[in-house]
Amino acid sequence: WLRKAEADYRSMQLEFSGTAGVGAEPNYDAVCFFAQQCIEKWLKAILVEANIPFPKTHDLQRILILLLPEYPHFAAMVSDLAKLTALSSDVRYPYEFATAMQAHESMVICTRVRDILKCTLPEPPLFSDA
Repeated sequence: WLRKAEADYRSMQLEFSGTAGVGAEPNYDAVCFFAQQCIEKWLKAILVEANIPFPKTHDLQRILILLLPEYPHFAAMVSDLAKLTALSSDVRYPYEFATAMQAHESMVICTRVRDILKCTLPEPPLFSDA
């Protein structure tokens, strides 16, 4: 879960910077999607570590609820996770497109929540902000 989460984090950064492809413009929809996916996988990794079963879902709040008995301080993330879920799901339809501001907001939320979640698990060697 964590290797995939960190790959999504790097993909989010690359897409926002526009360096994912030669001459490519930033794909703000992808930034929002990868931000949500990163946090979803982080939450699921923590669920696995805590031996808490979980359903197939992409709703970050639904996943978070499963963690609250073990990690009550995660309740502070509820609004951030709701926003991240909304930003990523709204842009999945052909008539909706993420703006640069929405993509930036997704990145900020993702990074903030990821930093909190990183303190929850023992640090494996794959963690790197480089």
